[in-house]
Amino acid sequence: MKTEKKSKKETKVLIVALGVAAVTVAGSTFAWFTSKDEVTNRLSASASYGVSITEDFTPPSNWVPGQEVKKEVSVINTGNLPAYAKLELKGAFNIETETANGEEMPQTDAAHEDIKNGKLNGHKLAELNAKEITSLQAGGYLAYKPATYDVTTGTMVDGLYLYRREIKDVTEGGQTTEKYDYTGYYYCEHNQKYYALKTQKINDEYSMDVLTNMSQNIDEEVDKIRLRSYEEKVITADDTQLTWDYTKAGAPDEIVTVTYHPTGATDTKKDVKINIKLDNIGDNTTTTNTWFIVDTTNKCFYYNGLLASGDTTANLVKSVELDESVKQEAFSAMDFDLTVMLESIQADKDENDKYTNKTITSLQTGATVDPDNGKPIWKSSTT
Repeated sequence: MKTEKKSKKETKVLIVALGVAAVTVAGSTFAWFTSKDEVTNRLSASASYGVSITEDFTPPSNWVPGQEVKKEVSVINTGNLPAYAKLELKGAFNIETETANGEEMPQTDAAHEDIKNGKLNGHKLAELNAKEITSLQAGGYLAYKPATYDVTTGTMVDGLYLYRREIKDVTEGGQTTEKYDYTGYYYCEHNQKYYALKTQKINDEYSMDVLTNMSQNIDEEVDKIRLRSYEEKVITADDTQLTWDYTKAGAPDEIVTVTYHPTGATDTKKDVKINIKLDNIGDNTTTTNTWFIVDTTNKCFYYNGLLASGDTTANLVKSVELDESVKQEAFSAMDFDLTVMLESIQADKDENDKYTNKTITSLQTGATVDPDNGKPIWKSSTT
């Protein structure tokens, strides 16, 4: 009997122990296996982007109508990124033209002060060179001079110096008479310069406009002097007086003409025409290394091909010519500034190492052309 009871007691202890164990298991935490990884990819860039204009040009000392001056203009890629390029032509004039009637010199201190500075009424006075002075003085005698002029020493003073030449045996209406021809200059002692007198045509003969009535009587008092003068005009690239003609820009002519026609001019005698002669003009075919114009409105020339690092395009401009039609009346002096404006854009590559630019378009209507196939041009997305 005692043994049985003991066994039951032990059994109770075992059950209690198992219960504790169950509680212990329920309160435990299981660890799940996990894994994390991280990869860092470094993309390095060392870009040197440089596209610039290169030219071969020597300005002429005295440009005359019909003269063609070599001016070769191209584009070079000095960077390490391939690029697309386009060029635009601009031009401006600085022209000096003779004023219609010259400048009348009043007998005032202010007028003399202006002459000392080489200008009168804001206009530039025509200064004679040494050869012109010698020519005026030769073959005649001094017919009119300032009262303070020293004949013995030949000392020059401010004033008008008029020379008379005899023209003998002129027959008019059956009568033979002697006639006179006058020429002269105004001398400014303060700056030691000789200024040309304004001439005007009277009765189909040129006479000096220095006397009140243009009389041959040189002894009368001179109270009117007109000096030859010029005005300077700056004609900017966007001036409405400039006309750009691109109708012959394409092959085979390859010429762009810019003409300055002054406002108010009734004929073409005052026109200044410049011919910009082009080279290597293409038509957007598969032929690369050429230039072509999109249309005569945009007036931009696109390079048909990818300009690789270190490469130079074919020349766009070959030479510049002052048109042979330009007349002497057009200017006394002239400067023409031809500005070639460059715009370029780098060529992008995709993941397949193919060149592609979202801003690149083709002249073909709506067509998408792979630049590697040879016919890309580019336009900025903002234009």
